[in-house]
Amino acid sequence: MKKRNLFKQVLVPSLMLASVIYLAGSVREKVLTAEYWRKQALHDIIPYWYKHAQDKEHGGFYLALSREWKPIPPWEKSPPMISRDVYGFCAAFLLSGDERYWTAARQGVDFLLNHAWDKEYG
Repeated sequence: MKKRNLFKQVLVPSLMLASVIYLAGSVREKVLTAEYWRKQALHDIIPYWYKHAQDKEHGGFYLALSREWKPIPPWEKSPPMISRDVYGFCAAFLLSGDERYWTAARQGVDFLLNHAWDKEYG
């Protein structure tokens, strides 16, 4: 095998693989910490959902938001999706102790009880 072919076929892929493994190791160490995920939730996700996902006019939560955090169709409410928002706000409250998140979760529960609960059969 000529030196050029050896370089292209063996060394370049080996160096690329070694680089990926090295980077994956440093990323892996970062994302396996509880603090990383706590920061993601409390600084990068939940505040935006709190500010933009609550449907203050009709109750519950919007099911879809654009990249600019504007509500977009579908406009129908879905109990499973609203339940996920309730769960997310409960988790945010448990992680932060911020009462706003508990209030948002409670509003979601109230919406589900008022609009998604079968009052006749439970």
